[in-house]
Amino acid sequence: MIKPILLSCAALLVAGTQLSTHYGPEKGFKVEVESELSMKTTSMSMERDGEPVEGRGGSGDMSSGQKRKAVYVDKIVAAKDGKPTKLTRSFESLSGSSTMSFGGEETTRDAEPQLEGVTLSLERGEDGEIEVRVAEGTAPSETACMEGHRMELALDALLPEGEVADGASWELDKDAVRRALALDTEKALYPRAAPTEGEAPRGGGGGGGGRFRGGSGGGDSRVLDLAEWEGKATLTDEKVDRDGVACRVITVELKAKGDMPEPERPEGGGRRGQSLGLPEPAFFGTTYKVELEGKLFFSTEDKRPVAFEVEGSIGTESDTERTRGESTTRTRMTREGTFKQSVSISRP
Repeated sequence: MIKPILLSCAALLVAGTQLSTHYGPEKGFKVEVESELSMKTTSMSMERDGEPVEGRGGSGDMSSGQKRKAVYVDKIVAAKDGKPTKLTRSFESLSGSSTMSFGGEETTRDAEPQLEGVTLSLERGEDGEIEVRVAEGTAPSETACMEGHRMELALDALLPEGEVADGASWELDKDAVRRALALDTEKALYPRAAPTEGEAPRGGGGGGGGRFRGGSGGGDSRVLDLAEWEGKATLTDEKVDRDGVACRVITVELKAKGDMPEPERPEGGGRRGQSLGLPEPAFFGTTYKVELEGKLFFSTEDKRPVAFEVEGSIGTESDTERTRGESTTRTRMTREGTFKQSVSISRP
């Protein structure tokens, strides 16, 4: 006679859910990422030698926006222990644009991605380093386009190690948040064009809505790129159907606040700026605050992320002082806006 095996209630309670992506040979993922950043100057004041400058106060009706969209397909060529060791990544489309509005006039500039239509081959060596090369298409002229690529999905950064129970939470560090928001590949997908001859550097302040130059590090997007991120993810008991796939729901809270680092001066100790007749900034300070909330949808059956949606607020306060000759001008500016991102992952 076989005796039944009895499990204690405690044993049942500790049973958890495995949330990790499985990478098998001949499998793949189609990834679509869209993001939008919108900012508006809510207050601005200017003083010259301690006296208010008339006509330069208020918000000035200054706003800016940035959009990104990337669609690419990963095909797993080889894998080991559920992790990819070789894959191809084909960029079906890459697009981006930036708009700036001031005084009723609006300008738009399109990004100039170099990987659209290109297929990259990624292979992990025995030392763990990833070799990236162009398998099909025209090789990009910017070396940054070949850097920062990872073999695993960016949303893997939001997943915990091991099994977790319903209601369990885990911390997310700066690198994990940057990966999940695709900030670590921003310079590769949207390389920043170098200033043309005679053009002044732009966008160094992070809070002033500097001119769009096609990559991270300029204008408002500089805040997201350099922010000291931290976050928390929680596995809920919610189960939903997303894009025809049964999913568990993970809530995500991301935040960052602090002081922006001082922007880099032009090469040669500022001589370029001086040659263009630009005053040197004697004092510069920008503080920022970002708060985002979102949901990650994960399929335990297919062992992969299915979708991710996140949005929230971003704000900056900047204080700049510049001296030219014997005159000193000080500008204070507050900007507020929103950031949102959506990610969809399917089988190609």
